[in-house]
Amino acid sequence: MLQGCGDPMSKKNSLTCMQFFVTNLNSYMAFKKINSVRLLAKDLTLNYKRVESWIYFSKTPSIITLDIVADRMNVLTYDLIGKKIFFLGKDKKTIIANNSPPLFCRNLRKFLNKIDIKSADEFSSYFEEKISKHTYYSYFRKSNPMIPSLKTAEEIAELLGLQLYDLIKRGDL
Repeated sequence: MLQGCGDPMSKKNSLTCMQFFVTNLNSYMAFKKINSVRLLAKDLTLNYKRVESWIYFSKTPSIITLDIVADRMNVLTYDLIGKKIFFLGKDKKTIIANNSPPLFCRNLRKFLNKIDIKSADEFSSYFEEKISKHTYYSYFRKSNPMIPSLKTAEEIAELLGLQLYDLIKRGDL
């Protein structure tokens, strides 16, 4: 199995989700008997350099890209970044279609409501200006809301005392 050679511990805020993600990519490779990143990229129909950058912890995927990878692996996105998946000849009759961006926005809104944050000013103040009012507006606009990268989404979750998979999972927080 391939292991990322970068030091994930040096990448503040993106280590946990990326470690699960890369571990699960490696498990998927072992399950499918894929022996190179190039073949993994081909199997997932993704760009080789992109996949290689994840394996070596030099870049993080967006939440939308995580959905694409999870769909092609037929797993839930929040599992892909939140726990070790054991690929044991999954039943292909059930096709999983992930849709994390609206779940992220919905779950973030629910959590913010629980802690009584209802405005951009309160949001920005809560995050000590680390996340701007503009970001708040862009996440909650009605059409084409902005979706953060894995690194930014994990940063938000960490500042809220949550795990990122809590913000993209189906069901209640």
